[in-house]
Amino acid sequence: MKYLYALLSFLMIVPFVPVTEVRAQSEEASGSEFSISSAPAGAEKSLDSFVVTFKDERGSKAVHLSGDVPDTLRTSETPGFFAAAMESGLERKMDEYRRRDDVASVQPNYIYRTAAWKVDFANEVANPWDYGMGPDGNSPLSGQHWYYELGGIRGMWYEQGCGMGDPDCGGDPDVTVAVIDTGLAFETYTALLRGDSYAPFPGMFDGAKRISLYENIGEEPTDPSPNKNVNKVDDDSNGYRDDYNGLDAWVYDFCYPVEVDDPPCTNQEWGDEGHPNDDVGHGTFVTGLITTLIDDNNNSPVDYDNSISPAHNVTILPIKANFPQSNSFSTSSLIAAIDYAIYADADVINMSLSGGIDDSALHAKIQEADSAGILVVAASGNNNSAVGYPARYSEVFAVGAVNSNKSRSCYSNYGAELDVVAYVEDGDDTFSCYSASRTFGKGTAVWQGSFPCFFSDTCDGLGGDFLNFSMGHGVGTSFAAPQVAALAAVILSFEPGFSNAQLRSYIEDNADNSVGIAGDDVLTGQGAINFNDVMEDINGLQGDGVPSITVTDPVGDNDSADTTYTVTWDGTDPDTAEGSMRLNFFLDSDTSMVSYIAPLPGCQDADISTVLGSGQTCTANLSGFPNGTYYLLGCIRDAFSTSCDHSGSLTVGNSDVSDSGITMATVDGWKTVNFSTSFSTPPVVIANVSDEYGSDMVYVEVRNVTTGSFEVLLRENTRTGYNNLHTPEEVSWFAVQNSTDEIQVGTVDIERNLSGFNPDGWIWVDFPVAFATTPDVYVTAQEQAGGDLEYADIRNVSTTRFQIRMEEAPGYDGNHWPETYGWVAMESYSGADRSGTLSAVNHNWQTVTFSPALTYLPAVIAEIQSENGGDSAQVDIRNLSSTGFQIRVEEDPLYYDPFHANEQIKWFAIEQTPDLSYLLGTTSVTHNKNTVVFDKPFPVTPAIIADIQTENGGDTSEVDIHQVWRGAFTLRIEEDPKLWDGGHTAETVGYLAYPLMDTADNQEIYSGTEFGFTSANQNWVPVTFESSFSSVPKIFATIQTEFGSDTAEVDIRNITQTGFEVRVEEDVFAGWDGNHAFERIAWAAFETPFNGDAGLVSLELTGIGNNRWVTLDGSTTLMRMDPLAVRRLSFTR
Repeated sequence: MKYLYALLSFLMIVPFVPVTEVRAQSEEASGSEFSISSAPAGAEKSLDSFVVTFKDERGSKAVHLSGDVPDTLRTSETPGFFAAAMESGLERKMDEYRRRDDVASVQPNYIYRTAAWKVDFANEVANPWDYGMGPDGNSPLSGQHWYYELGGIRGMWYEQGCGMGDPDCGGDPDVTVAVIDTGLAFETYTALLRGDSYAPFPGMFDGAKRISLYENIGEEPTDPSPNKNVNKVDDDSNGYRDDYNGLDAWVYDFCYPVEVDDPPCTNQEWGDEGHPNDDVGHGTFVTGLITTLIDDNNNSPVDYDNSISPAHNVTILPIKANFPQSNSFSTSSLIAAIDYAIYADADVINMSLSGGIDDSALHAKIQEADSAGILVVAASGNNNSAVGYPARYSEVFAVGAVNSNKSRSCYSNYGAELDVVAYVEDGDDTFSCYSASRTFGKGTAVWQGSFPCFFSDTCDGLGGDFLNFSMGHGVGTSFAAPQVAALAAVILSFEPGFSNAQLRSYIEDNADNSVGIAGDDVLTGQGAINFNDVMEDINGLQGDGVPSITVTDPVGDNDSADTTYTVTWDGTDPDTAEGSMRLNFFLDSDTSMVSYIAPLPGCQDADISTVLGSGQTCTANLSGFPNGTYYLLGCIRDAFSTSCDHSGSLTVGNSDVSDSGITMATVDGWKTVNFSTSFSTPPVVIANVSDEYGSDMVYVEVRNVTTGSFEVLLRENTRTGYNNLHTPEEVSWFAVQNSTDEIQVGTVDIERNLSGFNPDGWIWVDFPVAFATTPDVYVTAQEQAGGDLEYADIRNVSTTRFQIRMEEAPGYDGNHWPETYGWVAMESYSGADRSGTLSAVNHNWQTVTFSPALTYLPAVIAEIQSENGGDSAQVDIRNLSSTGFQIRVEEDPLYYDPFHANEQIKWFAIEQTPDLSYLLGTTSVTHNKNTVVFDKPFPVTPAIIADIQTENGGDTSEVDIHQVWRGAFTLRIEEDPKLWDGGHTAETVGYLAYPLMDTADNQEIYSGTEFGFTSANQNWVPVTFESSFSSVPKIFATIQTEFGSDTAEVDIRNITQTGFEVRVEEDVFAGWDGNHAFERIAWAAFETPFNGDAGLVSLELTGIGNNRWVTLDGSTTLMRMDPLAVRRLSFTR
């Protein structure tokens, strides 16, 4: 089995192995044998440069023998004549500087190295969660984070109030830890000088779960929230370019033109100095031991949140100082790194690296940092020998490693200079200081999520992938030092005035001196660090009296809740005023105090006005939690200590409070949709287009969700060429307030920043309670904070969680402000009348048939559950009816090709009981087409009877209906172009819309009225009534289509009690040929109008001007159904 033994003395187990160049390190690491060197690495030095300390303000700088970017690291350990010749030339150049009056000293540029990375295959289990406790409730079992358990971190979390989400947990962002290492995988960036492309590590940079990263506010980012400056300019004139988040000290050191007329770096290359991205992985791993998110819940084994650290809120300053793609550092790059940490006002410096010789130039810079009040922490080394440099210096806090048996790890360097140790372990049986028969009671190494290149012999810099990440273990004092740096940062968070001497004493005095050999501090220093003891000591130092809480309701006596519950407690504190108290409640599945399900909305600190006293209350919102039995956990905290108490059991039985519907929406403005259900809290609204009237791709947006309504809008993507002129569309929506037995509902805030910490955008959403089978998930944004067009993708849906990200529509820049997305997950939903899964839907239309067919039109909600196609896409639905619909996956055809891979789509349909009443209205229309949009669609395409109500234009005109849909119709005022100019002023048109549900014969009777459809051309067509009238009815008809282009109108004759004749008539006297295509005609026959009255009047075309008008009173109205007046005229020529 091959392992990658990286070449530093960074501090994992590895012998000193001289190499010819860095690119050969995988070959050197391919052997399976391993042994421990008995001596330090020695005085290895660079053959390409040396260090000159000037007497003036220039200080210590590297002098490079060549201005070319080196592709290999040449040192004094390079074998053969070539190295000897180079060293001879180097000495001659150094002698030149020694003779100069402005030079204080000249020395070699010494090399510092890390040790090796190692996968602990024996303990690399599928589930990295490891918080299982022994029978006594506090003995850590075997697991990945055993070292923090032994170090008392759980107790510290409790003292800090981490279990209640206290802001004190994890330290203070005002405390900065500078990690001088191989960098940090924190941004998407392509480097010119180093020649690599970098991407963020999702373990630390996962949406809202990112670490607190140093920001130089003087170096303004080119794109905000957040991004790195890439303008290659020193905006704040501090001597560093683009240093918004840190420094690449090797680039700075190499590019600095020390007495060179022609600088070795171009302006573009020099810009890399502000981008300390990790090209090896060690720095990312080390940083993760200081500051990643604490998560002590049993989450998915692929969740990087399980990578924990004790100081996740402190600020990290990444300073990269290694040779490109190497585990090697030089004196000059480390000096430049420490210089920047001093400039940036760091509080702690971590250096997980080591060398073998006293380095006066580096020592002087460390003394400068110490004088500036910075605690410098360094690894002791992995040679099973004397403490290495720089840890050996008295100004440096030297840290060794101890194993789970509380004895010195076999590789850990030791001596009088050693200050403390931290738990790291020895390694597994194949990578051990001991015999293969050794067994371990705990995990064999520290665990982190990080680069797989640490553990693979394919990542040798010759094309290895430095952009992928994995989880694994590491061995060495490299991983002891950051634990101490984290502890120092936590102390400074509570005691910011501590000096370095006080920090040292505090850590040493609270160390566990029972490790190692009793009384022998040479092997383990003052003992193993203990986070909990330090935290308790801080609380004692600050004179704290522990607060207390007793949850008095619910008590567990058949207590139940539907949506909300009033929680009652008694709170006390012996020495803290009310204003300093914090109280938070959590929903819990048991009373074990190990973990909780989620914070309890309505009972968080911001919701609670009074903490102390008897009978205090808050109203818990339980709507987001599925039905079941729970406990409430209340945690009270003053400035220093936390106390928690569980309630009795509470049975949550949330009612299904939901609503659904179909509304009409347009691109012309936000439409308010009113709920028919009474919600007590704003529900989550899921919405999508469920039938398309227009052919252009369109998006649905939702905003202003309240207990009574929400707003909806359609948008076309103008960035890809659409004009945002779109026909109305039917939008199905589903609103749900509560999680129940069947449904879980929630919201999540999402942002998208392609240059930020999480450029891919994917974040995990955990269900409060796991489903028995994989649920269907539906999502919709609930607000529109950013102006750009956006939507959400989901993938990896499981019984416990799913992934979601926000995407901007094609053509936009991809960066988007945070939006709140609502989500609904269901295994099955009894409120749905039909539902299904489509396992393979692509760009081609598929037909879904309801079995059996529904009676009325349903609202249909559908969501893509996968992400198989690379191009962005949405669900597209058309031809919705009571029998089914058609569906496909639609890409933007103006931006992408029209093809898309197969995706899984889930859908459900809720039948909508229709309002079968008529609809009356008016609209203002000219000769241009106008669209009348109904509030919601009819269950079927309605009949439209329309007529002009005014006479504003002098030319003869009529209503021309172009197209009728379920939810809208288009019309215009038409003049006969053979007689008039075609242009017409605005007229008021009254209309009557009525759905004909009896589709068998296209007719329907309603209270003395009969409606119907027929098809006719220029020939007379007989129409027979469904039921005979007792007297001759009044007939009114309107053409519903425009298949023929000639001007025409409806002509009616021979009206009887049983029927009439109808045709489409062109005016042959005006010049039309009289022949016309078949048109669809809607008609209404009134014997007794269902609203208003009707009658007959005889009109004769005589007189001039106003003398032609006949005034009708109530007894002579043709037909009036306010606000519609319709007429039928027959002319006698």
